[in-house]
Amino acid sequence: MIQGAFLAAALIAAVLAVPATADTYPRPFGTFTALAGTDTTDCVKIPGHTCKVYKVTGCPGLIGGRKLFIGTRRPPTGLATRGVVVTFSGGSGKRYWGAEGPYSKAWIDNVVNAGMISAQVRWNGKWFQSNSGELAGPGAVTCRPATVVDWLYTDLYQPLVAAGLNPADGRCGFCVVGSSMGSTVPVYLIEHFGMDSWIDGVFPTGGPIHAELARGCRGEQGFNYGAEAEEWVDPTYGYVGGGGPCETHNLTDAWSARWTEDGLDTAGDHFHPTTRVVIFVGELDPKLHKQAQFWEATLEAAGTPEVTLDIVPGMKHSIKGSQQGMNELQDAVLLT
Repeated sequence: MIQGAFLAAALIAAVLAVPATADTYPRPFGTFTALAGTDTTDCVKIPGHTCKVYKVTGCPGLIGGRKLFIGTRRPPTGLATRGVVVTFSGGSGKRYWGAEGPYSKAWIDNVVNAGMISAQVRWNGKWFQSNSGELAGPGAVTCRPATVVDWLYTDLYQPLVAAGLNPADGRCGFCVVGSSMGSTVPVYLIEHFGMDSWIDGVFPTGGPIHAELARGCRGEQGFNYGAEAEEWVDPTYGYVGGGGPCETHNLTDAWSARWTEDGLDTAGDHFHPTTRVVIFVGELDPKLHKQAQFWEATLEAAGTPEVTLDIVPGMKHSIKGSQQGMNELQDAVLLT
């Protein structure tokens, strides 16, 4: 494992010098509703899970809702339950995390057999897409998965606490994994939604994508999203099919201010005293190295006690194509 070293004092000073925004945090949740039926198409791809249907509506600034499926699997009978791990996949989010890559099914088996409840979230459509004209941004669209995680905490984890489960700070507990575009979820939960008081660990892989949002959208060297801006950023502002402000590096003051307002490093709460943060980035995925390094520095500068950057040797963008990356993620989730 190559651990991210403490960055130079000048870098931390630069992080602290970023002006604050006028936004109010934490952001509010939407409304979570259980629907009739089950997932009859993809649940077979995550053996042992029961997959039910839900919908999120009522997120501020977003018209309409998003349908989703949650697949849950509990530890074997007779094995003590030690926590819950929630997973969000990359891309559009339309696949279960455990149905992707050569190592994911074994990974789920291992954590479940170690006593964790698996809760895999699959969306019926792009969870991060806002409608034309909504200009929501990555923080606002994360209301959808944040609403889901809030419900999962109440439904799956609080009964364990009521039965006496009391893990140490930063130990799962209740933890969230998100990969690639899904890495947006765990980081915004603790930065913009105030959920660090009850999420024990967040583990973004292949991200966080939106750490230095303004620099990435302005096309600064080492931060430039390139062609991925069309998929990673502009849909959150209601743009589809190219030509959005991040992809085209719109340098107007209004867009620069908006990206600053919505980014991880430049907005939200960065002090997470009881949440452990481990950031997984591939050695062969250099486009995200600086995004991850600056967010790590932001958290350290704010006093977050447990934050680690793991640049996994030989790993590309997807952790699910790396046996070493998956082993290290498993170790992070099962740390005692």
